[in-house]
Parts: sequence; structure tokens; C-alpha cells
Amino acid sequence: MYKKIFVGLLLAFSIILSFSYCFAENENHSMTNSIRNAVGGAENAMNDAAKGIGNTAQNAGNAIKNGAGAIGNTIQGATNNAGNTVKDSMNKTGNSIENGMNNIENKNNANSDNNGDNYTATRTSADNTVMGMNSTVWTWVIIGVAAIGIIALIWYYTSQVNNNNR
Repeated sequence: MYKKIFVGLLLAFSIILSFSYCFAENENHSMTNSIRNAVGGAENAMNDAAKGIGNTAQNAGNAIKNGAGAIGNTIQGATNNAGNTVKDSMNKTGNSIENGMNNIENKNNANSDNNGDNYTATRTSADNTVMGMNSTVWTWVIIGVAAIGIIALIWYYTSQVNNNNR
């Protein structure tokens, strides 16, 4: 069985080779022209494709350049707008603070003119006394008692040191 398959394949192979040789020999000139035409057509197609790719790349480059310029302009405009908004907000804040300070100053000036209806310290301080003495007298009494206490502590400490040294 293997011999039949081997002989059949060998016969088919030799037939294919003999026809190929004859075909190439008989049609040599027309085949050469066909190959030249095919190669020339392929060359032209590749040339046109390369030019098209070059033009497409150039157009893409211009589109990218224009797009980047538009993005840059948009960012610059947005940055300028943000800067102007911050500047305006800071100016408004400064003006509000200045107006508020002026209002406070005007109220303080109106309250300190001594025109009879303005602010005075005796209106807000209490005239209450404790054991017949006002707050000033009590302040001096407390300072005196504290001074006596400090002097007593210093005297006690020095006498203890003297007793310990003896």
C-alpha cells in the first residue's frame, strides 16, 4: 500500500515539475512583462500610500498643533478669569473690612465725645459697696493683705534658716 502511495506522489511531482518547466519556457516574455507590470503597480501603490500617509501625518500634526493652541488659549483664558475673580473678591473683602472698621471707629468716636448722651464709665460700673467700701478700697485692702502675707512668709523662712544653722 505504501508503495502505491509513494509511486503516485512521485509521478504527480514529476508531472508538476515538467509542466512548470514548459510553461515558464513558452511564456517567458509575457510572464516577465506581467511581473514587471505587477511590481510597477505595487511600487506605484506603495508610493501613493506613502504620500498619503505623509499627507495624513502632516494634517494630523497640524490638527494636533491647532488643538494644542486652542487648549492653551482656553487654559490661559480660564486662568485669567480665575485670577480676576480672586482679585475682585479680595478687593470686595478689603472694602468690606475697611467699611466695617470705619463703622466701628465712627461708633467709638460718637460714644467718646462727652456730649452728655455718650458713653461714660460711670454708667456701666456698679455703685454697689460692700461694708461701705467701693471696689477701689477693696482692691487696696487685698493688695495690703497679700503684701503682709508675703512679708510674713519671708520672715518665717529666714528664721527657720537661722534656727537650722544654730
